[in-house]
Amino acid sequence: MASRKKLKEAATNKWTIDKLWEKYKSNNPGLKGIKTYKSQYNLWLKSAISNKEPHELVQLDVDRIRLQMLKKRK
Repeated sequence: MASRKKLKEAATNKWTIDKLWEKYKSNNPGLKGIKTYKSQYNLWLKSAISNKEPHELVQLDVDRIRLQMLKKRK
């Protein structure tokens, strides 16, 4: 029972990209370009990497996002 509790705590204490983004927004409320940043995050990053921790990101993740952006631009 204790191990399940530890696993659950570990899952809630993970610093995912989404959690980092929320913390960034709360620490910089008056940021001049926050509307643009929110839009770009929601459009390109949220669906692709929001549940990952920074150390889990690999070059393939970045390449996928880059290619999506290039395709959308055409």
